[in-house]
Amino acid sequence: MKQERWDLLIIMRAAMAGKQIDLPELTDQGAWEKIFLSAEANQVLPLIMETAKRCGAPESVLALYRRQAMRLMVRQTMRMHYVQRLCAFLQERKLPFIALDGVLCGALYPRAEQYVSAEERFFIRGEDMARFHEALLAFGMTTETPEADLSCVQSVVYASRDRQVHVELSNRLLSLEETCAAKCFPDILGDAVTEQIGEASIPAPGYTDRLLYQLLAARQDYAQGVLCLRRVSDTLLLARRYGEKIDWERIASGCETVGAADFAGVLFEIGRKDLGIDVAALPETFRQAGGDAEALRSALLEKSGSREARRLNSYEYLSALRAISTEGGEVRLFVSGGSMTPFLIHRRDSVYFRKPDQPLKRGDIVFFQRDSGQFVLHRILRVHGTEDAPLYDIVGDGQTQVERNVRRDQIFGLVLRAERKGKVLTPKSLWWKFFAGAWLRLLPLRPLLVKLYAALRGNRAAQSGENENK
Repeated sequence: MKQERWDLLIIMRAAMAGKQIDLPELTDQGAWEKIFLSAEANQVLPLIMETAKRCGAPESVLALYRRQAMRLMVRQTMRMHYVQRLCAFLQERKLPFIALDGVLCGALYPRAEQYVSAEERFFIRGEDMARFHEALLAFGMTTETPEADLSCVQSVVYASRDRQVHVELSNRLLSLEETCAAKCFPDILGDAVTEQIGEASIPAPGYTDRLLYQLLAARQDYAQGVLCLRRVSDTLLLARRYGEKIDWERIASGCETVGAADFAGVLFEIGRKDLGIDVAALPETFRQAGGDAEALRSALLEKSGSREARRLNSYEYLSALRAISTEGGEVRLFVSGGSMTPFLIHRRDSVYFRKPDQPLKRGDIVFFQRDSGQFVLHRILRVHGTEDAPLYDIVGDGQTQVERNVRRDQIFGLVLRAERKGKVLTPKSLWWKFFAGAWLRLLPLRPLLVKLYAALRGNRAAQSGENENK
């Protein structure tokens, strides 16, 4: 593990304790740039800025990242006020919900505006989805989920008019199966408490439910290769603040249910040894970590400084997924990038693929590797060549440029199903058929259609704003 990644943990520890430390070996500007880039990837950039300055970060580097940190803090402040108003609005309508992430976690830190959150997540009952949908539209938010789909989706994402705040309504906790969720969280809405944040009273899970949720969310992020240092610190600060009020036997039982006991022990070990966040109430069961602490540290700190390093880490991760699928396993992958828009959206949707065991055809979504080594998830436009040596012309759903003559040996994954907006789609689904059929035929018209789609979204946002002002 490179030294600058260890330095990020050292600086983060000092920031959490409000202390100054000496890093005499850190005199190189390039090393500091890598630390700040890693902090940005781990969503802790604003948290470490003041400490980094006290630790001797060069002003030339500080000036660049200070601007970025200030933008994040201003945005977070606006997000906090927006979410507080939204929670009050929903409570006035007597709609039952609990907040899970975002502003609720930010309140654990000395300065909540330094917290970086991508979106808020509210847990609701499935039968209340339509009522919440109506309320959020009345508040001025918009969504791309059609109203007709509300009865069959598990989550819906809404955005504020300026697109700065995103709220996910979900009637499912993480990716837990129903029986597993019922065992871990028997009555999460009924056991809710109220947290006073600013001038808002925000419904939140009970302390035990909240810690178990954070632990399992961190375990899920780790399994998907997206765990960040901020998620870890959220969990540790929550455990330290409410440790005496937490039912640790339930925490242990819940972690055992989903196979996360060793992971939880390692996470608490990293908190104690690397971040200086010791949980006084932590039982001995969790102080004897049985997992691989080094692997978890690497998962956090491999969010390296340079773009090139991040590209290489992604390459190694996707190479591992290719190996699993080649051996016959089924693999889940979260979509990255916009080339499959509008069918699949960056970081929102995911696909499940495995090694093709049937002839590939037009409309299939495939995962292949270019001769340059780059991995690509696109759709087959045309099959040609010979039966023994077929060739494929392939294009992304958001693209017009066709990649021609892809060989069969380059294709290692066939997508079996996709999770889009929280709803599982298969090749028999209506939307899947549309993008595999009509959307391919409309390839020459895509630029115009995309512009019309963007204009339609803009009109909807404007209409929502007018309704809010009436």
